[in-house]
Amino acid sequence: MNHLDYRDREPLMRSPTNRAFALVELIVILAIIAALAAMLIVAASDSHRQGSLSDSLANLKSLATSHHNYGEDFQDKVATFSWRATDQLSQWPELNMHGNDDNRAAANQAVDIIRRLANRTDIQPIQAWIPHILYSQLVLADYDQIALPDKRFVSPADKQKLLWAANHLTFPSGVPPPVPIGDGNGLKRWPYSSSYELPPAFFSHDAAAGAQQTISQGSAHNQYFIPQGAIASRVRTDVRHPSHKVLLFDQHQRHFGTRTPFFTMPEARLAGVMVDGSAHLLASAESNAGFNPNSPSTPFPMIVNYQPANFEPPLPSGVMSSQVGRFRWTRSGLRGRDLGGPEIPWVP
Repeated sequence: MNHLDYRDREPLMRSPTNRAFALVELIVILAIIAALAAMLIVAASDSHRQGSLSDSLANLKSLATSHHNYGEDFQDKVATFSWRATDQLSQWPELNMHGNDDNRAAANQAVDIIRRLANRTDIQPIQAWIPHILYSQLVLADYDQIALPDKRFVSPADKQKLLWAANHLTFPSGVPPPVPIGDGNGLKRWPYSSSYELPPAFFSHDAAAGAQQTISQGSAHNQYFIPQGAIASRVRTDVRHPSHKVLLFDQHQRHFGTRTPFFTMPEARLAGVMVDGSAHLLASAESNAGFNPNSPSTPFPMIVNYQPANFEPPLPSGVMSSQVGRFRWTRSGLRGRDLGGPEIPWVP
């Protein structure tokens, strides 16, 4: 029997057609793998956002419960800063110097709480600061005797404030930018701020009437005008529609897509909690426009001009900076309704 040496065999040659088919098959397989990987990444990202939204709503429900408990113990009052110009309630003498100004007294109360609950005795009185909007939760921390900072006050998707809170004892030193711009002492308050906003009607009059003063919007979204006499103690029974009146809401959309629109923008979907304690996803496009408390009988709303600070999400391309006030400026204040029905007309 003859045996052929392997060297006598002719090499097996693939045709150009076979080689092309093999290359196409490889490209198709790689494309399928890439598509599956992209789908898994999107699914994981969506799952993370949904979990983050659930955690944020849980935070808000917890805060609403604390608000309710505070009211039960303090004559039904809304939990916000209670010090007034004539009060002398701090153990630190410099925090008892209010200059006949209720808002300055509130700022001193906020510093007093931060000193005691965050061990920040280095923070001095802060001038020209309106603490009610993003710091009223400090009153709840004081009521519950919770050490600061507390993650309940920050959205799990608010990476900026979570980073600040994690470095609160040294902030702003050693924290990578962006950080707020301002003097060093005033900046020290930021790790104790909240992602969730408390509307002005919860600590001011619903609207101007005669000699009564109220808060109004400043030239930018984070600026306000507070004349003397505008700060007022409100009670929960002032709320006429507790299931339709927003108590706290996230200032930005954080759980859908890559954009984080400000709450005034119609596309925004926000975590929020109502006065009755129910937490919801709030669709700005479905909310009432609100009003101007200095001109309450007109149909025109308060205009909020979103001018982002260096640490805030930029204005989306093609979106106007001027937006209607919505949850912040509910028509008729605590007597009004944000969602679930038409606006309540203002009655003096």
